Amino acid sequence: MRNSYNDIENEFSKCEEYVKTWLSYQVLWDIQPKTIFDKLGDDMEKWQQLMIELKEERKTFDNSESEKIFGSICIDYSAVQSKVNNKYDSWHQDIMNKFAETTNENLQSFFEIITNARTKLENCNFENPENDLIQIITDIQEIEKNIKKWSEDLTRYKNCKNILEKQKYRFPNNFIDMDKVENEWSKLKHIRKKIKINGRSITNIRSNSKSR
Repeated sequence: MRNSYNDIENEFSKCEEYVKTWLSYQVLWDIQPKTIFDKLGDDMEKWQQLMIELKEERKTFDNSESEKIFGSICIDYSAVQSKVNNKYDSWHQDIMNKFAETTNENLQSFFEIITNARTKLENCNFENPENDLIQIITDIQEIEKNIKKWSEDLTRYKNCKNILEKQKYRFPNNFIDMDKVENEWSKLKHIRKKIKINGRSITNIRSNSKSR
């Protein structure tokens, strides 16, 4: 008899835990998307993680079943499933739109930064006595200091765009073309390797300047 009671209690416990999973989706109605937007800010890695988690979480209730059996207990969750699905899809769309907007804004800024850096390198001319040598070297050192970070930023933005593509986001016409950004980055890297000052590379100039 005791074993039977234990079995019943175990089924009830499983049933309660399962119901809790559905009740947890109440947060979709309790929290405003803007709260999440403000918390994430421009942290693109956190945005990426959130987008991946949203996609994965959708799978937990995205199925054709509408009931769950625990022994002799049957839970019909068809009504709540429909409501959660609709709310979740609305949430996902709102967050994806904001993610795309944030990605585009950051990518636009990134494009302007590397374009400015490329222009500075192209205008380097140590043969012209009218040019400010100290300013040129300062600009070069600043670019060298940021190259690694910019490379990491570009990889991060490409990952963001890939996430949007996989989640079937419809890109607006004003979304910056990633090929355009990568082409500008290639130009910057090319001129960085090409530029020589008195036979010394940019890296050598930076090292020699530090030793002075």
